[in-house]
Amino acid sequence: MEPQKSYKLKLSHSEAWQELLQKWQQWNTQVGAKDRISFHNWLCRKKGMNIGGWHVTVDFFGSIKLIKLKTGAEETFEYYHKLSNACKTNIDPHELKRFLTMWERIAHELVEAFCDGDIDIDLFDEEAQRIMQKIYRKLGDNIQGLYIDMHPKEPALKIKKEICNIYFPFMETDLKGCGILVPDAKRKTIC
Repeated sequence: MEPQKSYKLKLSHSEAWQELLQKWQQWNTQVGAKDRISFHNWLCRKKGMNIGGWHVTVDFFGSIKLIKLKTGAEETFEYYHKLSNACKTNIDPHELKRFLTMWERIAHELVEAFCDGDIDIDLFDEEAQRIMQKIYRKLGDNIQGLYIDMHPKEPALKIKKEICNIYFPFMETDLKGCGILVPDAKRKTIC
């Protein structure tokens, strides 16, 4: 079942077309003959929704655009690839993720120990410097503005706001606008 040309469908991939058409046919047979609507109207009702791995958007003129959704693994790989390129290193994104996740965990444990009063400020400073030296050694001096956030319920390794806006615009940011170096370390907390 092909839509009429007047529907102005802008489908980026034929597989998306087939997949959504099948979903529409399934829906159309489930609701019964009295509620049948055109494929175009059905997609317009799904505006802003995700259907079978595709995100549906409808512009002001009624044109429909489908955007292929990425999996979490693809987004993570893309983030660490961009970070590696921004730091002008040729580190494998999977290796970079493992490395930064390990040091994020260590830095976070250090912050929690300091906030709990288990270590004093001198020991904290020594360990923080050691962690940052390891990261600088791996990523080079191109990652400026790196610091350890002292809030125990947030990711520890962050990039200063000014540096993040210029050199790392792809990074996720916290409420203060500082870049989160390891976005996987976000925690859902109840304050």
